[in-house]
Amino acid sequence: MRCMAVVLFYALAFAQISPPLAPPQPSDDGQSPLDVLTDTMGVNFAPYLKVLMMRVRQQWVPLIPPEVANTKKGKVVIQFAILNDGSTAGLQVVGPSGDRELDRLAFQSIYTSAPFHPLPSEFKGPHLGLRLTYFYNLQFCNISPEFLKVPLGTSRQFCMWRAWSGDTVVWTIGGKGCDGKACGTISETGLYRAPDTLPDPPLVKVTVASKTQPTATISATVTIVKPEEKPFSTFPP
Repeated sequence: MRCMAVVLFYALAFAQISPPLAPPQPSDDGQSPLDVLTDTMGVNFAPYLKVLMMRVRQQWVPLIPPEVANTKKGKVVIQFAILNDGSTAGLQVVGPSGDRELDRLAFQSIYTSAPFHPLPSEFKGPHLGLRLTYFYNLQFCNISPEFLKVPLGTSRQFCMWRAWSGDTVVWTIGGKGCDGKACGTISETGLYRAPDTLPDPPLVKVTVASKTQPTATISATVTIVKPEEKPFSTFPP
């Protein structure tokens, strides 16, 4: 309760210094969870935003408890600005999900990620305005973590990063050293459970596909390990 109060306090504090934001610029693919709300003045922010998204994702995914990852659904929209030195201003929930926990997790992923890297030196504007959308158990198209280790007989929840608008997805698993349940199991919501016997090689590919566009797929690689090996996840650049 105290943690939520602190987060809400900072939300109000940042909102008081929120810089004015222009209408959003549409993303190239129409599906990106990140909208740029201010003039980029011709500067290519793609490399900068890729690192920013990676950083926020690394904060967000571990925050999601199993009871949220497995059952709750919602969409949260966060708006904020990055100043030239990488600090943030105007951090606020502009599109609440209706569930305070989902809103808090999204807010906290940005709050704990800041400060970010300074904005590119060639950018002469006062700030970069951003709007980031989070999806919990809706229709998605980016998978995370992309690489991880899972001990025998344990479970790991895969999360999605952006939406295939109006679509549903199908999860499948497979591997060179296993077939069917020998590779483990995966639920309709992306909850993967490793097998009890180690495949050879111990690699399993987890794939999510669009139901209406079967050729549109994204995969993650799982390394099955013995229980004494410590599990981890990485997010390669």
